[in-house]
Amino acid sequence: LEFYRRLADWARGRLNPGGCLMMEFGDGQAPAIESLLLEHKWIVEAVVPDYSERHRLMIAGLGRD
Repeated sequence: LEFYRRLADWARGRLNPGGCLMMEFGDGQAPAIESLLLEHKWIVEAVVPDYSERHRLMIAGLGRD
């Protein structure tokens, strides 16, 4: 999950207010990535399934500091 940790830190300073981060991830990783984003003060707006109904995409917005 190191990639997602770095992305959460890096993207925070680069998105405009109202911007969102969209991430694709592997099967079974949704809970860990959601927890990681919440720790970094992101707001998880949606977890989107793929065609086989597995969680595959997460959309997160900038939280307030």
